[in-house]
Amino acid sequence: MRVAFISSSLSLTGTGGGVASRRNLQFLKKYYSGTQDTITTISFKRTNPDTSIDYSIYPPRNKYLTMFNMLLGYQGGVSRSNISSILKIIKTHKIQLVFLDSSLLGSIAKIVSTISKKIDCICFYHNDEVQFVSGMVKSGKWWYFPLVLGTIYQQRLCVKWCTQHI
Repeated sequence: MRVAFISSSLSLTGTGGGVASRRNLQFLKKYYSGTQDTITTISFKRTNPDTSIDYSIYPPRNKYLTMFNMLLGYQGGVSRSNISSILKIIKTHKIQLVFLDSSLLGSIAKIVSTISKKIDCICFYHNDEVQFVSGMVKSGKWWYFPLVLGTIYQQRLCVKWCTQHI
């Protein structure tokens, strides 16, 4: 089985999300430890380079472009150009299973599921992201409101397009 592990927090250290992402990757490596099984790791890099990651996709550093992507509903470092890069990797490696390590990656699930019905998508829900982001808005950080809308949209895409949910 050819698996793509896609994470927006794999390279983060010292956070609960980063710890859970590395645990999920280790679980997949143990589960798919057969001789013909391969796992390709794709991470949206935000910190120092990590040699265990096969592909690093950098989110935009421009805060206006980031805000524009948020208004379009993209979250977790994902943008239209990042999705096209991921699709190239999936086609190149002939991926059969995509493991999304966050419910903020729903747009990837939608694109992957629409291009090929043969590719299964699994989503791991770290927590209720909508509740988490809504809490930031309620605590007075009103500028996070577009993030709430995008988070709702991404989680709905995961629910709709992923074949398995963890």
